[in-house]
Amino acid sequence: MVAIASGLWWDHSKPTILAATLTLPLDYGNLLLSGLTILVTVAGSSFWNIVAFFLHNWKAKSESASAIDLQHQVSLRNSAGATQTLWEAFKIHQAWSNNRPKQLLKKTCAVAIPALLVSAGFAAAAIFTSRVANKAYGTVVARAQPDNCGFWVFNITSVRDMPAISAMGAKMQNDTRRARSHVANFYANTSSSAARSVFIRPTLPYNISSSAPCPIPAADRCIMGSNKAFSITSAFLDSHEMLGINAKSEDRIRIQLSLTCSPVYTDDLIQETGPANSSVVKYFLGPMQGFTNHTYKYNKARGNNTGVGYLIESLPTFGSSTLSLEPSLWKPIPDFSRTDADISVHFLTHNDLAYMTPVYDPWFSANGTRNASSHGITIYGPDRVVDTMACADQYVLCNPSTASCTYPAGVHNLIDNIKRNSLSFSATQLFTANRIVSSLVQSNTYTTVASLGTAALWANNMVVGPLSYGLPENQWHTEVIGWFQTNLAMLQAYLIDFVSNPADLGPFGYIQSSAGPDQQNQCTNQLVQAAGEVQNFSVCGVMIIVCVSAALVLLDCLLERVVDFVDAFFERDLIARKARQANYKLHLLRMALGGDEWELGRWDVPVSIGAAQFNRPTGTKELVSYKDSKSGEETGGVQACE
Repeated sequence: MVAIASGLWWDHSKPTILAATLTLPLDYGNLLLSGLTILVTVAGSSFWNIVAFFLHNWKAKSESASAIDLQHQVSLRNSAGATQTLWEAFKIHQAWSNNRPKQLLKKTCAVAIPALLVSAGFAAAAIFTSRVANKAYGTVVARAQPDNCGFWVFNITSVRDMPAISAMGAKMQNDTRRARSHVANFYANTSSSAARSVFIRPTLPYNISSSAPCPIPAADRCIMGSNKAFSITSAFLDSHEMLGINAKSEDRIRIQLSLTCSPVYTDDLIQETGPANSSVVKYFLGPMQGFTNHTYKYNKARGNNTGVGYLIESLPTFGSSTLSLEPSLWKPIPDFSRTDADISVHFLTHNDLAYMTPVYDPWFSANGTRNASSHGITIYGPDRVVDTMACADQYVLCNPSTASCTYPAGVHNLIDNIKRNSLSFSATQLFTANRIVSSLVQSNTYTTVASLGTAALWANNMVVGPLSYGLPENQWHTEVIGWFQTNLAMLQAYLIDFVSNPADLGPFGYIQSSAGPDQQNQCTNQLVQAAGEVQNFSVCGVMIIVCVSAALVLLDCLLERVVDFVDAFFERDLIARKARQANYKLHLLRMALGGDEWELGRWDVPVSIGAAQFNRPTGTKELVSYKDSKSGEETGGVQACE
C-alpha cells in the first residue's frame, strides 16, 4: 500500500498560477472546507452591509421622505442581514398595501431585489466553496509519501551466488504477478472494476496491427507470413501525464514501447533421439554459452498420461550497443539475431493436454492431425510437441523539448544513448530517463513470461484437468496483448517502487542511497491515485476566498468611518450622514426618549449626561410610545446628536 503525502506542492499539469496544491487528510480537509464556508458566510454578511450602506445613502439623499422611505432607511441602517432585510421589506409592503401609496412596489423592490440577490448569491457561493477541493469520495491525484527512496539492487557477488539470485528472482516473480493482477482488473476486465489502482492512468494507450513485419531476420520462418506478424505499439508515454513523474513541461521525456511476435517454424532446427514415446527433442536456435550447444530440449514422456498441461519456457537475447555489457546467455543463430531489438523465444508445450474441439490458432494448433475417439467423443491433441513463438521488444526515447528521438532499438541501446546523452537531456530529464530505463530492464516480455510461467497464458484459464474446451483462432494475439499489458503495468509499478519502499527485497536486496538533488526532487514528486484518503485544495482558489472575504470584512468595518472622514474633510453637511445617525436604532431610542441631556459617545453610541430615569412605553394595544417624550414632529424634524 502506497502512503500519500500531505502538504503544499505544485501540480505541473496545470497552468503556473493554478499549480499550487494543498493535500490534506480527509479530517483536516473537512475542517478547512467548513472554515471556508463560514468565511464566505461572514463575507456575505459584510457585503450586504456595504450594499445596505449605499442603499441607505441613496434613499436618504432627498430633502424630504415618505414614511415608507423612512421605514426602509431604518431597516437598512439596522439590517441584521440580507435575508432579514428581505423579510422586513415584505412586511412593510404588506402593511402598506391596503393604503395603496404611490410607487409602493417600486420602493419595495429597490430594497428587496438587492437583498434577494446578495442572499442567494452568497448562499450559492457558500455551497460552491467546496469546488476548491476535489470530492472526498472520488479519486484524487496526489504525491506518494517518500519511504526509503531510490533504486533497488540485490547484492549478488557472483553468478554462483544462488541465494541472492533466487531472492531477486522471487521478487521479480511477485512483482510480475501483481502486474498481471492489475491487467486482469483494468485491461482484461472491460466492465467497471471494484479495484482501485494507484497508477494515475490505470491503463495506458496502445495500438495493434496484424500486418507487421516478421520479428526475426529469417522472415520465411514466420508461420503467418513475412508481413503477418502481430505488433502492439504504445503511444508516446509522457513521463508526467501518463507515468506520474511530476515535472514542468521542459523537464519531461517520452517513451514508446513496442512488441512484435509471431509463431515460427523450427522443424529444421530440431534433433530427436531415443524411443518414440520418451524421445528427447532438442532445438538448435543457438547455444547456451558455457552450458550446451542446444537452446531447448523436450522429453516426450511428459505427454504420456502424466496429467501435465501447458508448460512454457522463455529465453532472451538483447540487441547490441556500443556499451561493454555482459553478453546474453543465449547466443542466437543469425536467423534469430537482431541488433535493433531484444529478441525472446517462447517454447510452448501441451504435454498431456487435449482439446474438445479443433484449434486452428497457429501457436496452439490442434486441427485434427492427432485425435482420438471414445464413446462418441473426439478429443484433439496438439499438432506439434513444441510450438515456438519469437518476439521482438523495441523502445523509442524522446526529448519533447528538442523534438528528437532515438531510433527503435533494444533496452541496451537506450542505456547507451543515456550514457552519451545523445538527446541533449537536462539534468532532470536525464534522471527521469534513468528511472524509466531501469524499470524497462526488469519489465520486458522475457521477464513477464519467464516470471509467470504457465500463468502467462490466458488459455490456461480454459483448462479443466487434462482438457480444454477449445480456443479461438487468434488466441496467440490475446496472449501477446496480455504480455504487453503486463509490461506496461510493471513499468508503472517500478516507477512508484522507486519512491515507496519496494516489497520483497529480503536480506539480499537494498536501496541505493540518494545520489543528488534530482533524485531528492523526484522522491517527492511521484504522482499516484488515492481514494477516500486525502483531498486536494487549489491554493489559488483558497486564497481568492480568503482575500476577497477579508477585503469585504475590512471594507465593512471601515466604510462608514472613511465616508464620514471624507465628508468632514471637505466640510460637507450631507443629509445622508445625519440620516445614518438618526436611523440607527440607539439614536431612534434617544429621540423617542427625548430630552437634551445627551452626548455622542464612542462608536456613535448616544450617552445620557445625567442619571435620568425614563418611563416604560405606554399606550394602546396597537401603538405605544414613551410617555412625555418629544416626537420628531414636535422638535421640528430629525434630531442629530453632535
